[in-house]
Amino acid sequence: MPGEGDLSQDMTENENNAELNRRLANLSPSKRALLERKLQKNVVAQAPVIQPCDGGAPAPLSFGQQRLWFLEQLLPDHSAAHIPVAVYLTGTLNVEALQRSIGEILRRHEVLRAAFHQRMAHPFKLRLLPQVIACL
Repeated sequence: MPGEGDLSQDMTENENNAELNRRLANLSPSKRALLERKLQKNVVAQAPVIQPCDGGAPAPLSFGQQRLWFLEQLLPDHSAAHIPVAVYLTGTLNVEALQRSIGEILRRHEVLRAAFHQRMAHPFKLRLLPQVIACL
């Protein structure tokens, strides 16, 4: 029956949560404190700190960007990674509001302000400055 597997999985998950909560409730205060310290260490160790980058300095590509760069090298001018979309607007267009909206999207999303280059067969990303974007 459709969805039946999901229900049994939810029940098993709920049973596991109930068992975990029961076991946590039975821990002594010292064991609970030890568990909390160990869990906190794991959280801190797993969360890398993202450092801001210099705006104009070359930066390495992300894994996804590397993959797209490789595909572009393999099949130049192929549009497999492009998703064309057309939007039909009706009514009066507020050009100033549209420009502000696009400017805000560009400000928030660094990847839209990047240019990709290659030096000695290695790709890198250059961030475009806002003044350059304003001319587009």
